[in-house]
Amino acid sequence: ELMVEAFRQLAEVILWGDQHDPQFFDIFLEKTVLTHLMQVLHQDVVQVKIQLLQTLSILIQNLKSEMALFFLLSNNYIN
Repeated sequence: ELMVEAFRQLAEVILWGDQHDPQFFDIFLEKTVLTHLMQVLHQDVVQVKIQLLQTLSILIQNLKSEMALFFLLSNNYIN
């Protein structure tokens, strides 16, 4: 599935950017990617939902930037 691979790659890019270039996360914020990801959870494709939840879990566990982690947890998307 194309979306499953896209979510996996997104996590890799965001985590790489977190450690090497914070502008990657700035783009993530500017393009409101998290909002779009949350919309995916309303789809019926279970594999895509699972991969999205895994991607978010990987991000939460591995982000080093307090600002990035705060953003992920504070906008009432992840409760």
